Amino acid sequence: MNGKIQPTLSLAVHGSTSSPRTAERNVGNLHLLGKLHPAGRLIGAEIFSSEQVLAADPCGGDEQRACCLGEAAFGACLPGNVQIPRANSGVCGGFNPFGIQSSGMCVAQTPCGGEGQRACCLGEASFGACQSGLNEVPRANSGQCSNSLPGIQSSGMCVAKTPCGGEGQRACCLGEANFGACQSGLNEVPRANSGQCSNSLPGIQSSGMCVAKTPCGGEGQRACCLGEANFGACQSGLNEVAKANSGQCSNSLPGIQSSGMCVAKTPCGGEGQRACCLGEANFGACQSGLNEVPRANSGQCSNSLPGIQSSGVCMPVTPCGAEGQRPCNVTERVPSCDADLVEQPFGVTCVHPNCGYQGGRACTITERIPSCDTHLVESGGICLNSTPCLLSEAKVVASPPTEEPTPGARRGRFNLVVLGDSVSWGQGLRNPHKYSGLVAKAIAKGVGVPVRTVVAAHSGAAITDSRHLSRTEQKKLTTPGEIPNTYPTIDMQIAIAAAKVPRGEPVDLVLVGGCINDVGVMEIINPVNKPVGIMDSTRGVCNEPVSNLLQKVGSRFPNSRIVLTGYFPIVSNTSDVPELGALLASLGVVAGSGSSALGIPVLDPVTGAIGGLGLTEAARRLAAMNAHAFYVASTNSLAMAARSANNQINGRVSFACPPFTPDNAYGSPDTWLWLIPNGGSTNDEVYQTRVDLCANDNLLITAGSTPEWLPLERLKCKSASMGHPNLLGSKAYAQAIMQEIKGYIPYWRIQFSHE
Repeated sequence: MNGKIQPTLSLAVHGSTSSPRTAERNVGNLHLLGKLHPAGRLIGAEIFSSEQVLAADPCGGDEQRACCLGEAAFGACLPGNVQIPRANSGVCGGFNPFGIQSSGMCVAQTPCGGEGQRACCLGEASFGACQSGLNEVPRANSGQCSNSLPGIQSSGMCVAKTPCGGEGQRACCLGEANFGACQSGLNEVPRANSGQCSNSLPGIQSSGMCVAKTPCGGEGQRACCLGEANFGACQSGLNEVAKANSGQCSNSLPGIQSSGMCVAKTPCGGEGQRACCLGEANFGACQSGLNEVPRANSGQCSNSLPGIQSSGVCMPVTPCGAEGQRPCNVTERVPSCDADLVEQPFGVTCVHPNCGYQGGRACTITERIPSCDTHLVESGGICLNSTPCLLSEAKVVASPPTEEPTPGARRGRFNLVVLGDSVSWGQGLRNPHKYSGLVAKAIAKGVGVPVRTVVAAHSGAAITDSRHLSRTEQKKLTTPGEIPNTYPTIDMQIAIAAAKVPRGEPVDLVLVGGCINDVGVMEIINPVNKPVGIMDSTRGVCNEPVSNLLQKVGSRFPNSRIVLTGYFPIVSNTSDVPELGALLASLGVVAGSGSSALGIPVLDPVTGAIGGLGLTEAARRLAAMNAHAFYVASTNSLAMAARSANNQINGRVSFACPPFTPDNAYGSPDTWLWLIPNGGSTNDEVYQTRVDLCANDNLLITAGSTPEWLPLERLKCKSASMGHPNLLGSKAYAQAIMQEIKGYIPYWRIQFSHE
C-alpha cells in the first residue's frame, strides 16, 4: 500500500446481527462487504464513494505509527521499539471507511541506567534505576519505559555520583560518609541544592558546601566564636570590632558566622590618641596635661563590647582664663576667667564684660543701638553671626584659567563628579532636584553640551576610617545612597568615581562636601554638650583632613575645577520646640543626667512613638548654641582647608557657602530643611523608596547595624531625610556653587565648541 486513494468502490451491507453472516465479494473493480441473509440476499446496503477509503500508513517500525489492534502479528511495534502516545498518528489498515487512526508512535527503545541515560523503570533492569556508581536525579518524562503501557515514562536521569566532603565539594548528606558532612579542617557553609545525595531518594540534595576553615583571633582575621578558641574572641593585644558575617564559625551549625573582626588595640590617653573609655586606664580619659575633646567613634574601647567606641580624643591643655583664652574648667580653677573678664555664652574665650560682640549678650536699648555689631544678629538675647559665609575669611575663589581656551579641545560630554556625605548625595530628593542635578542642568545650558554626572557620594559617608578597611572591603559594605552608611568613605569615593568615568575622558568639575559625620550630628545638637568642645572637634576634622582630601581629588582629576561646599545651622533659636524635641528623639540623642531637666523625649524603638517629656526652651537654646558653634567652626575650617589645598594644586579650589540664616534652620518658620516624614505632608520626594530599602535588614546590617539595634535603625533609616536640605535648601546650594563657577562657563563653552 502506498497511502494513495485506490480506484475502487466499496459497498457496505448492514443487517440484523442475529441471523445474517458476513460476506465479502469482488465484482469487477467493486469490493462488496456486507451481511449475507440466509435467503442469499444482501440487506441494509449502503454505497460509499472511493474517496472515503484511504490506504493504510506503514506501522510498527521506528518513527512509524503503532499498528492498530489485530493489524500485525507482532502487536503494536516491532521488537526493539516501544509505543508512545500520539493521537491521530496514521490511518489504520484493513477496511477503514471512517478513517480511524492509530493513537501511538513506535520509537526505538532508549537505553537506561547508564551515565546520561534515563533511569530504568521499576522491574526494567536487574541493577535497579541506575548502574553502580551513578545516582538518579529527577527529570520528568525522560523516556518511555520499555516494560510499561505507552505514556508511562521514566522520571529521572542517571548521573555520576558527585564527590562530597572535600574542599569546594558538596557537604556529605547524613550517613553518606563516616567523617560527617566535611573532612577534617573544613567547614560546611549553606548552599541549597549543591548536589544529589548518593544515599537518598532522587531530588534529595545536599544543602551545603565544604570550605576551608578560616583562621580566627589574629589581627585582620574574624573574631573567634564562643568556645572556638581558649583565648576568647581575639588574641592578646587585639580588640574585636563589629563586622557582620565575617566568616563561618568552625564549631557551629552552617550559616552561623562570626560577627566581628580582630584589630590591633589602639592606644589611648596620649596626645592625639583616643580618650580612654571608662575603666580602661587608671589615669582616666587622658594623661596628665591633656584634655578630652568630643569626637564620635574615635576608636574601639579595649574593655567593652564590639562597636562601643571612645567618644573623644586627647589634646594638649591650652592656657585658660586670660583675655582671648579659653575659660578654665571647674577642675582647673574657679572662677573660669581672670578678674574683670567674663566667659562668653558660647564658652569659647574669656572677654571683657561688654556687649554686642560675636557670641556675647545683646546690648540693651539703654546701652546702644543696634544691639549687635555689624554682620551679627540678636537671637535669644545673644549676638550671632547669622551667615558666616558673608565674612571675608569664608571667601575662597579658585584662580582663573591661565591659558586661553582652545576651541574643540574637549569633545563628548561634560564630566561632573560628586563626592561627599548625605548633603552632597541629596538625601530625600529626586535626582533632578538634588543640587548636583540643578548644577548639571545649568552647566548643560551654559556650555551647550550634555553633562555626565557621576555621584559617588552617599548618606552617612565620613572622611576618616577608624577601621582602616581596604577598598575591596569597603566595596563589600556598599549600600544604596539613601541608607546611612559610613562606607565607602569620601576618601575611597575618589577611586570609585574615577572608575565610572570613561577611560581617557577628563573630569571637568568635582563637587566635594564632608566632615559633619566625622564630628557626629548627635554630638552637635545634644544640648548637654559644650560649644567649645564641638568647635575643637570640628576644627580637628574639617580643616587638615579636608585639605588632604582636596589634594587627592586634585591629583586624581588633574584637569578639574573643584568646589568645596559648606554646611548650615541645623537648629536655631527660631526652631519650633516640639519639632526639635522630635528630631532629638528620632536621632537617638540621649542627654544622660541632663535629659530630665531639659525634657528630651524618648523614641520607642518598636512602635516609633515619641513620648516621655516635653523639650524645654532652655534645651532649644543650648542645642542652637551648639549647632551655631559647628556652623561657624566648620565654615571657617573648610575655608582654611580650601586655601591650604590651593597652595598644593595650583589654586583650583573654590568654597561655596550656602546663604542659610537661623530662620532657615530645622523647624523654623522659613525652614530649608526636611522635617521628620509623617507619611503625609512632610514626606520627602523619595520617602516610599527609602522605606522599602530600610525594611531590608541585610542592607542595614551591611551598613553597620547589629541584630539587637535593628528596630531602632529601621526607624532612623526611614526618617533619614530629616534635617537635610529640601527643595529650597538644594536650590540655595546650587546657586552658591554656580556663583563660584560662573567665570568658567565661557571658558568651557569655547573648549567644547567645534567651530
